[in-house]
Amino acid sequence: MGYLPMGDIASSEFNSSKYPGVCKPSTVSALATFKRMQTQLNRVAAAKGIPTVAIDGDIGPGTLG
Repeated sequence: MGYLPMGDIASSEFNSSKYPGVCKPSTVSALATFKRMQTQLNRVAAAKGIPTVAIDGDIGPGTLG
């Protein structure tokens, strides 16, 4: 399986100040990109036998861990 393009995200497309410790997408495009990233992280986590995260588009402590 090859790498999937993640896309470019401008700082105006997410909010990291409204919810401390969580970066939330504010556009449909950013949400899709964040979900693709979480999907790829889960793919690697499953291969390594470590816990996966919810694919919700929110980048928080679970995704960073």
